[in-house]
Amino acid sequence: MTGLTQVLAKRPIMSIASPNQCRSIDYENYVAEFEAAGELGDIPGLAGLPKTDGCEALRLACAWQLETDLPSGWIPSTTLFLKQDDETIIGVVNVRHMLTPFLEEFGGHIGYSVRPSARQRGHASTLLSAALEFGHKQGMRKMMVTVDPSNEASARVIQRAGGILQDVHFCETLQKKVCRYWIDSDMAGNDSKS
Repeated sequence: MTGLTQVLAKRPIMSIASPNQCRSIDYENYVAEFEAAGELGDIPGLAGLPKTDGCEALRLACAWQLETDLPSGWIPSTTLFLKQDDETIIGVVNVRHMLTPFLEEFGGHIGYSVRPSARQRGHASTLLSAALEFGHKQGMRKMMVTVDPSNEASARVIQRAGGILQDVHFCETLQKKVCRYWIDSDMAGNDSKS
């Protein structure tokens, strides 16, 4: 085997999976890595899901897609996971099926995160591309993605996927600024995979 062949043979295979294709222990390990890295609070893509009970979190993620067990005022959403062939969850993306007034201010249609140990490897682009493709299949032609102004890496991912900055908005409810981008979901499968 040549050096390149050996490297490629050792590279894990990645796949996009629904919540019912994930194990609760892998979900709990994903969350634990954020906590170990000192990234406390809501993990983008997992808003509202329990952090310590993987079984319940995965059950709820499935239910919310089917419009059941939704918290008051919440809308249906679809959660997808990026997994390695060993079942390790590398990242998560959540696609809200519509916008509420709050999501128009903060959150948008798409929220995603990549586990701290797997960043800077293109996984965020893969997740965003999967979300755009899903949204496109659901008839969502323009999708909003928001990002904290200090998260330059995520802003670059959004821009490479065709994101157009609408504005830097001050969200009164959360008392913080957010960059709001719009992406044409027709871009799914094109620039969004770079």
